[in-house]
Amino acid sequence: KSGRESMLFAKKAMELQPHALEGNYYYAFSLSQYSIGVGSFMTITKGLDRKFEKHMHIAYNLNKYYDNAGPLRGLGRYYYYLPWPKKDLKKSIQYLKEAVAYTPNNIRSHVYLAESYLELGKNQLARTYLQKAVNTSPDLKQEVDAKRWKERAAELLLTLNSSLE
Repeated sequence: KSGRESMLFAKKAMELQPHALEGNYYYAFSLSQYSIGVGSFMTITKGLDRKFEKHMHIAYNLNKYYDNAGPLRGLGRYYYYLPWPKKDLKKSIQYLKEAVAYTPNNIRSHVYLAESYLELGKNQLARTYLQKAVNTSPDLKQEVDAKRWKERAAELLLTLNSSLE
């Protein structure tokens, strides 16, 4: 419900200023939250994936570093989550590597990048980014949920290490 409500507010912002960064970014972000609720089949059936991509690319082109590299992270995660044949892990990694480079203290970006590497079977690279996520001191003003992402990184590291035994 909150994804749908925030989409309405962001859509109103885009009506007022169609080419402004914030409306496009938050509309795409709201679409992603709404899509989680309705599932990937409905997301693709309703064309929400294409709307997300369009508006996140607009935000990316206006300022890819906005909101602590949010457009980079958003596009990276988008290409990670798409179902086959649209999934593109190389694009995911490309966007997420830039997000990590720009915001090295962002724990979520490290975890997302590691998950993309895991999906490709590049376990050593994944381990490197998970270890960075666990060892990094986050900027809690920029990433209030860093503790949750550190816990996710630790869980993935534990799973990765136990699979090697």
